[in-house]
Amino acid sequence: MYIIIDILLYKFVKSLKLFYVILNYRKIFRDSITYKYVMKQHRGEILEQAIRNSNMSLSVISKKIHKSRQYLYNLFENPNIQLDTLIEIGEVIHYDFSKDVQELKKANNTSDETDSTVNFWKDRYLELLEKYNLLLEQSLLSKNKQLKS
Repeated sequence: MYIIIDILLYKFVKSLKLFYVILNYRKIFRDSITYKYVMKQHRGEILEQAIRNSNMSLSVISKKIHKSRQYLYNLFENPNIQLDTLIEIGEVIHYDFSKDVQELKKANNTSDETDSTVNFWKDRYLELLEKYNLLLEQSLLSKNKQLKS
């Protein structure tokens, strides 16, 4: 009897160890992939790569955004560039940073949802406005009939 319990306990402990290893592996994988590349994107490196691929000189870009070349070099070193700065430079070099920056992807998805919501409520408003105008006309017609009688 003790041998069976020992065997079952051994299998249980072995499965727990396997479970622990799997959990640990998932945590390591999540930390290395998600945290490093998604959560902590280095926006400066993304910006630098986009500018280098645009074949525009830093001088031209800096003049168009009314900043110095040193400002651009400082941006390359900054991992947390503001999104509006990325968008501004993206317009100058004709590059869409929403492909590379997670927060801009989320913002684009939200704006699509917002557009559809706005269109829904606009259509609903116009429909109700038309119904209101019909009721108003009917009310005026009935008042005119009453006055004539």
